[in-house]
Amino acid sequence: MGNFSSLMFKSVISTKNHDNITVILDVTRGIPLSSIRYKTKLHIMKVSTKKNDGVSPVIGTILLVAITVVLVAIISAVVMGMTGDIGSSYVVGVKVTQNATSDGYALLTITGGQNTGDLKALYVYNGTSSTPITATNLALNATPVVGIPYNYYVGTGQVALSVVGNFADGTNQTIYTATVNY
Repeated sequence: MGNFSSLMFKSVISTKNHDNITVILDVTRGIPLSSIRYKTKLHIMKVSTKKNDGVSPVIGTILLVAITVVLVAIISAVVMGMTGDIGSSYVVGVKVTQNATSDGYALLTITGGQNTGDLKALYVYNGTSSTPITATNLALNATPVVGIPYNYYVGTGQVALSVVGNFADGTNQTIYTATVNY
């Protein structure tokens, strides 16, 4: 046998689908004593150049922002739906002081506020009692007047005091709470 040498040719061909096909032509040349033989091998490899890297960073960012906006909209709609039954709050100024002349009595004065005209009655409670305390100078369901102190017997020692206002629309709202020592 003689000497053998090999020649390799490589060519890249593009198709309509933008796929690249690599063609490798392997020509082996054998040179025996008196004859020349050519041996040809054709190797075809398909090499894809399509990028399957996923979503680009810009599109990914836009998608994340869109998802965030949708989630915020859904959460805010749910939260706003929960607060639909909450009514308005009344504003009434109340000053509570100890009666200097009588032990165990508290003086309650309406000092003003946006909703004093809507106030129809005051109910004063001592601790957890469900029965309101009656003032000595204001009937139980009488309309209080701004600036006039009303005298309530709340007891001596440490007292948990609550003042509830009844308004024109029938709503009751706590307008004052405190723990006081008399």
